[in-house]
Amino acid sequence: MSQNGGKFFEKVVRLSQFGGKFLEKAARLSQFEGEFFEKAARLSQVGGKKREKVVRLSQNGGKFFEKVVRLSQNEGEKSKKMELVESS
Repeated sequence: MSQNGGKFFEKVVRLSQFGGKFLEKAARLSQFEGEFFEKAARLSQVGGKKREKVVRLSQNGGKFFEKVVRLSQNEGEKSKKMELVESS
């Protein structure tokens, strides 16, 4: 009985050690997942900032083209006025 009891306790000790290793592994994995999610969050933030920048640039581009159109219209009006002055 004591022999069987001894083997039983050995088994319990081995199992608890295994459980400890298992829990360590689980902890490591959860840390890794945590780091992975942090990285994903950081990347999505960067992506968000990049998209913001792209939007801002395209808006600026739009304003820039508006300005070019206005300038070319002004030039057109100037040349019309010049033509009128020259023809008179």
